[in-house]
Amino acid sequence: MRTPLICLVVLALSGSALASEEQIHTWKAVKLTVATDLFGDVAVSATADAKGTVATVDVVMKGKTIAIPAKWLATLPAMPLGSLEIRTERGYDPQPWLYVYFRSGPTNVAGSVAVHLAIQGGKLKDASLDTYDGKGGSKHETRKAP
Repeated sequence: MRTPLICLVVLALSGSALASEEQIHTWKAVKLTVATDLFGDVAVSATADAKGTVATVDVVMKGKTIAIPAKWLATLPAMPLGSLEIRTERGYDPQPWLYVYFRSGPTNVAGSVAVHLAIQGGKLKDASLDTYDGKGGSKHETRKAP
C-alpha cells in the first residue's frame, strides 16, 4: 500500500521538472528593412551583447550608411535589441526625422526607458530618452550625438 502512494508523491513532485517548457532566446543580431514614405527603403543592422543589449547600430538610407558610434551607444541606457522599431516623422522642420527606437519594459512602468536615436538630414542628431515613473509621468532627456 505504501509503494503506490510513494510513487504518486514522487511523480507529483517531479511532474513539473519533466514538463516541456518553451525558451525565449535573446537576439544576437538583426537586419530589418522597411519601406517609408519619407525616406524610401531604410535598413537597420544591429548587434547585441550576450544579454541582448544593443552594441552596434548601422542605418542605411538612400545608399548612405550611418554608423552609430558604439562608444556613444554604450553611454545610453540598456536597449534590448528585440525591441527595435523604425519610425519616421514629418515634423515641423524642413527635413523629416528617422528614429531607430528601443524600449526597455512596457510604457509607464516605473524604470522603463524609451530611446529614440534621431537622424535628420542623413546625420545622427541625438538620442531622446524617456524614463517612466509608473505614475503616468516621465523624465525626458536629450543627449547630443558625438
